[in-house]
Amino acid sequence: MVNLPFVSVLVPAFNEEEFINECLLQLRNQDYPSSSYEIIVMDNGSKDSTVDICKSHGVNVIDASGRLIGGVRNLGAKHAQGEVLAYIDADCIASTDWISNGVTTLLSDKSLGALGGGFGVRADASWVEKAWVISEFDDDFISSDILATGSFFIKKEIFIKVGGFNEKIKAGEDTEISRSLLKHGFSLALTKSVNVIHLGYPRTLGKFFIRQFWQSSDYLRTRKKGFDAVFSVTLIFIFLFFMALASLLLGTYFYILFFIGGISCSSVLAVYRFKKSRHRLDVFLFLKVFFLNYLYLVARSGGLLRSIFSELKSFFVQRL
Repeated sequence: MVNLPFVSVLVPAFNEEEFINECLLQLRNQDYPSSSYEIIVMDNGSKDSTVDICKSHGVNVIDASGRLIGGVRNLGAKHAQGEVLAYIDADCIASTDWISNGVTTLLSDKSLGALGGGFGVRADASWVEKAWVISEFDDDFISSDILATGSFFIKKEIFIKVGGFNEKIKAGEDTEISRSLLKHGFSLALTKSVNVIHLGYPRTLGKFFIRQFWQSSDYLRTRKKGFDAVFSVTLIFIFLFFMALASLLLGTYFYILFFIGGISCSSVLAVYRFKKSRHRLDVFLFLKVFFLNYLYLVARSGGLLRSIFSELKSFFVQRL
């Protein structure tokens, strides 16, 4: 590529000592000219050795303490010198051609607002990781309406035009900026050429539950406009849960029907994920995916209820 643009690789981090060394090693080993990119780590008040590890790699570390994730990402963009912003999470490992592939594809289409990749799992992944990530995204190039910011390329001028990330939400900032880009008339795309290996997927059921609960804690603000299948299934699941609870309290046996309905919701999601991944049917894997989706719905329901209570609390406080 002639006249290579300068790229700012932006890595948000919080207590990432377990993975960030591997992340930075790969970012330092890119085939993109070292003089044409910088690495900035936005540290959100880590209490472990994250900052020391980053400094040992000679990368620029910015103090982003006390900010929500959108604010952390925006602070990195504010300090970035690059024409292109390349976001990657601290628990992800990029291929050596990650930057060059991202830049080449991003600049190949002027209508393209941002570019993202998929996520694979480590070689020694736990059954929870394998059941959650049935197979990594493996298409050469497809349009999308939501991009995850674990592997995310965007021109800085476009980033500024859409106002960057929402700094007021705890999670779902990737959904918000994707929505904003589409609103401004830009297209979004996924390509396997910028896929990354995600080391930070929860390896245990407990950690999986906590992650899903947290990610849905701002569900009302960040869910997709129009019909959102997962949001709708979660609402149905919540309704069935409360109906089953009411049935038990009233001493009726209708709770069995509502329980079956909850199982059906999990089954629908499991079938949907298998179909989307194009993975061959494996009964044992399907059972694991089904169980994990049931736990997912329980956690997402809890997060959604928390989101609802938070919005109601904010509404009444403003009226007082």
